[in-house]
Amino acid sequence: MFRGEKLRHREVVDAQTAERLGYVWDIEIDERDGRVTAIVVMRGGWRRLFGMGEFIIPWADVTALSDRYVLADMRQVSIK
Repeated sequence: MFRGEKLRHREVVDAQTAERLGYVWDIEIDERDGRVTAIVVMRGGWRRLFGMGEFIIPWADVTALSDRYVLADMRQVSIK
């Protein structure tokens, strides 16, 4: 079993470009079946101060997990 708290604060990296995107801040769960549907990523710096620091990556776009990183396919994800 995998606990959501173990995912929190892992660094999120674009699987294609290796760009560091931020850190896992939270997860979204479908209440009907209990499955993870997305991760909420928090960016640091000035973006966070101006309310632009959070974005969502669908769980289907998460390509790999390690003990320190989350790799994501960002081709379908829009970051504002």
